[in-house]
Amino acid sequence: MISMRKPKYSLETERMSLKSITRSILYIPALCYL
Repeated sequence: MISMRKPKYSLETERMSLKSITRSILYIPALCYL
């Protein structure tokens, strides 16, 4: 994807990915129930 990687950027991307995963896990069942 991106050849140049910064430590801060990678950490931020990891945080965002974790947040997106948790959001999907929380939102998918909520949508199913609704």
